[in-house]
Amino acid sequence: MRTDAQMFQLINDVAEKLGVVKAIALNGSKVYANKENDPLQDFDIIYVVPDNQMENLIDHHTWLDEFGEILVMQTPMDLTPKPIDYTKRFNFLMLFKDERRVDLGLVPESQVALWAKRDPIAKILFDPENILSQYDLQTTDAKYFRKMPNQGAFMRHSNEFWWTIPYVVKGILRNQFFYAADHYYENVMGEFLIIIEWTTAGKHDFKVNLGKNLSNLLTLGEHEQAEKIQKFTDFDSYEKMAHNLVEMMDMFNELATKFAADHDLVYNSVEAQNVTEYTKEKLQDYLN
Repeated sequence: MRTDAQMFQLINDVAEKLGVVKAIALNGSKVYANKENDPLQDFDIIYVVPDNQMENLIDHHTWLDEFGEILVMQTPMDLTPKPIDYTKRFNFLMLFKDERRVDLGLVPESQVALWAKRDPIAKILFDPENILSQYDLQTTDAKYFRKMPNQGAFMRHSNEFWWTIPYVVKGILRNQFFYAADHYYENVMGEFLIIIEWTTAGKHDFKVNLGKNLSNLLTLGEHEQAEKIQKFTDFDSYEKMAHNLVEMMDMFNELATKFAADHDLVYNSVEAQNVTEYTKEKLQDYLN
């Protein structure tokens, strides 16, 4: 596996060989995270190129072979039948056989301001014409800190949690496993994780990055809480789903009640009690 230093050198070498790359920037967690020993961390790279070079670089991309032997690659053209818009950013997402990954974005020079606005967390690697240095690029992850919810957001997510639980109950009672499992995982557990996010962020004064797909969530929470959350993902039978659902409800209610009290928010405890009683009554055969 190639080292970080080798990869950065290669990124520069490929750009130099192309002869049209006017600036190079690094996006993503490598900008702010100290993970030099994480070989699975992606290289999110931007090549700024003249607008009139976009079509050639996209249509004739054998130059990507310079990066190494590709295991699998994805581009926007793999995901949509729409014609390529050569005036906008284009991404080559590449995983190589040595397990290194480069997400390479081609940004036409006329679109640099838009890129800087959308992806301001960036480190300049090459910029001889000062194309990138004029923008307010950041090297911290403060943009990804979880924000304190207002009353409306707290109410909506709490209500959605309790509202979607009866769908799971209905699926279990009808022996419709995938119906129940879909609502359990996508809706109920999705809302449950939001209260976990808020609670965890609150303990860090809302100055914490929980990571993409909540990758840092379990390591930031208490060990006991992390074990429970992981257990809730086991729903391979109606019985497990029912038991985990009830335990998740109790945990949500406890956390939401405390969070509301700590942050001067209003929580609908009557709604929570009603749904809890309803669920335990309907699923009693699965809970014994």
